[in-house]
Amino acid sequence: EICVKLILFDLEEGEGGVSASYDEQHNGKNHRAKMIRKGGFVIHLIEFTRESTIYIVTTVTGISSSVLEGYWPAPGVDDHQCVSSMVKGFNVLGTLYGKTIDASMNIPELQKPAMTQKLLELQPLAYISQRWVFLFTKGDASLADHVRNIASLAAAVFIVRRHCKKSLPSQLYTAIVTAAMRLIKDILACQCLCYTTYFLFLAATHILEQCFGMMRTFIASMRNFDCLQMEERMSNIVALRSIYEEHPTWRADPKRLSQTFDYWNTASWTGDVDPRNVNVVNMWAMGVQDASSELSKLPFYNSSDTDLRALLLRKPHTTLLNPQGKPPQHIGDEDVSDDETEVISGNSAIPGPVLVENEDESESGNTEDAVVLFEEAVSVEMEQMALAEIPEATEDADAAASASSVLSLKSWILDAPGAAGSKTYIAGLISRMSKTEGAFPPSERRHHVFG
Repeated sequence: EICVKLILFDLEEGEGGVSASYDEQHNGKNHRAKMIRKGGFVIHLIEFTRESTIYIVTTVTGISSSVLEGYWPAPGVDDHQCVSSMVKGFNVLGTLYGKTIDASMNIPELQKPAMTQKLLELQPLAYISQRWVFLFTKGDASLADHVRNIASLAAAVFIVRRHCKKSLPSQLYTAIVTAAMRLIKDILACQCLCYTTYFLFLAATHILEQCFGMMRTFIASMRNFDCLQMEERMSNIVALRSIYEEHPTWRADPKRLSQTFDYWNTASWTGDVDPRNVNVVNMWAMGVQDASSELSKLPFYNSSDTDLRALLLRKPHTTLLNPQGKPPQHIGDEDVSDDETEVISGNSAIPGPVLVENEDESESGNTEDAVVLFEEAVSVEMEQMALAEIPEATEDADAAASASSVLSLKSWILDAPGAAGSKTYIAGLISRMSKTEGAFPPSERRHHVFG
């Protein structure tokens, strides 16, 4: 009931509405990896490479290029899992947000129009980088503040992705917004279950990683083992984790947050983690509004991009997982509607359904017109398919048999009782026939379709 009130939120299927996905730390790593790949990246129009980004950041901030190359290593360098470099790189990019180039800046390189445009186009990425840094480093912020930040992150990537599909790969975008929504659903579930603590960094795959880390420790150098041995080790790990949950002090002393950013723990996280103190509806709305108002200041985003409530009025199907607002597609190939019944007729040469007319349709008085129009459509469609199947003299007998079967199917459809009340089902047959044309050889195709 609360998720329905959240703008752009998807009500995903699954037990409790919770879907599996990477945690946001993995998504941040993947976002950083996308920035330093060989192909570069695009935010609006300009294509940025790793080298050009480092040059711009060095020129504006004064940070040496050697330091930035450590934050964004060259492609091929195995640095993908370094959380420290990832967070520091996002932190540097975040400092670019709001910076403009004017005549007072005594830097000749920045006075070039091309450099000005590049710095302007980096602004959306700089804003998203600030959201990443807040999520990864603000251990003293309350859970409500993190909900607002997560909503702002999700709305920002939504606006950027919707404006330019090349800005974020589909898989990365889906992972970011799905993880954001999952965190919100986790908090709502904690409120329903009256839990008093919830840590953002212990969600999703983080616990799973710890579990398999312990399994690697147990296995050691024994790489060859069967499923039974794996099951025994996993049982021991689950029992061990249960003991640690009951007695957390039995584990090693917790490490505090440091410059490595990779030692999160419940002892060093000082912010309010009580989910009961979070007004999810208000915090989500404020976060979405933050992203909309900030990105609306940029010249290449107009009101149709950033006014999300007006967007929902124009395209009500728009959600985080459906940024283009496409209406749901209902495929009628496999399912028959409730007002249609399949009955096998023993009199037909080819077994098929005898379809009961829709009562509403028969009462409308337009049945005869519908019969004529639909018979013409079916006739044209089936004749085209039959002509496509008529073999040349050099083709084998299977193709000729397939063409004969298509013509038989056409005559059976048009002569079937109650055909006028079953347009959806007949269209489904034609669509199914079309889909199977290229998937099966002629000798197998007719058996597949008629079966």
